[in-house]
Amino acid sequence: MKLSNAAKHLECINEDISTTLFRLTKGQQDKIKLLIRQIQSKDEENISLQRSLQAAEQLAHDANATLTSTQATLTSLIKELEGTSATLNSERASSQKKVLSLREQLNLSTAALAHREQTNTVQCNKSAHLKQDMDDL
Repeated sequence: MKLSNAAKHLECINEDISTTLFRLTKGQQDKIKLLIRQIQSKDEENISLQRSLQAAEQLAHDANATLTSTQATLTSLIKELEGTSATLNSERASSQKKVLSLREQLNLSTAALAHREQTNTVQCNKSAHLKQDMDDL
């Protein structure tokens, strides 16, 4: 009987060990499943971050391309404005010379007109005197 009590006792201990191992194994399996879910979540987060990074890199590339294009356009516009400014300055100088020439011509014409009026007045006076002289004769 002692043997059978010892066997029963060993069987109880074995059952206790099996139950404990089962609980430990189950706990480890639950922890492993939790860790796997956390790793999957982190993987998904990393993928999302990589996509965001790629989008940001593309945006930066596009912004740099736009900036380069804008700088080229501005440089072209500045050159065009410089050319236009030079042309306008040249035309302004030419216009000023024309205005001075026209003023000079106007002054000469005004002087000539005044001289003609004076000459006409003198001739009218002479004609009037001649007519008077003829009337007197």
